[in-house]
Amino acid sequence: MNDAGFHRQESETEKGLYKYQEDAVKSGFRNNGFNALDTMLRFIESHIDVFELFKSSPNYTLRRKSIIPDTLTFDAIFDINGSRLVFLKLCRFIAQVEDFEIGALLGAKLYNLVKSEIVKDSPDARILALIPHIQRLLAYLAVSRASFQLGMNVTDKGLFFESQETTLLNSSVQKHLTDQQYFLLATKCEKTGNDYLELLRSFLMANRSDYPLYVSSGSSPFIRSNNGKTTTWL
Repeated sequence: MNDAGFHRQESETEKGLYKYQEDAVKSGFRNNGFNALDTMLRFIESHIDVFELFKSSPNYTLRRKSIIPDTLTFDAIFDINGSRLVFLKLCRFIAQVEDFEIGALLGAKLYNLVKSEIVKDSPDARILALIPHIQRLLAYLAVSRASFQLGMNVTDKGLFFESQETTLLNSSVQKHLTDQQYFLLATKCEKTGNDYLELLRSFLMANRSDYPLYVSSGSSPFIRSNNGKTTTWL
């Protein structure tokens, strides 16, 4: 790289980058930049009392309301290579799983209590003990939902899946979605997520005295997860 741009060295001469090399350089800078944003955010959040304007900003308050609030937490459960870009893409799927699967399992009262406690500076210890169990199933089920849409482009000519291939002219090609691309990752992540869901259910039942709201809401057959059931409530 010099003042004339990016080049590749060939013997005594310099030539312009191939398209795939150019794309790799751009992608590298973009990912490094977004990852640096995560480092900056972690610094700000660890000194949040100093940054009052950020503490009251919509970005901060919105992410605090999520059970998985940041890239680091998600990456510790499901490897996304520490990418903030990937995490931002997954945020809407995290919200969907919270609203549907988590809400159905916990019941409205306990779910609302969890959501109200996580935004506090000192959440209830029983809720803090519950959060890791929720986060694990939340991450896998979010990836399961996302695998149907990440990389998908909706156009007037139909659905296409964008993938990367190294070619001389262009490293980005469009292919029609295949059944394997649709279901392979989604199925595996869904199974893992549901396994964690059952572990969460067992944890709640084993500690029912600590979570009376779950026990009372669980007394109704209509407040439940329909996964693995022979009947479905509509």
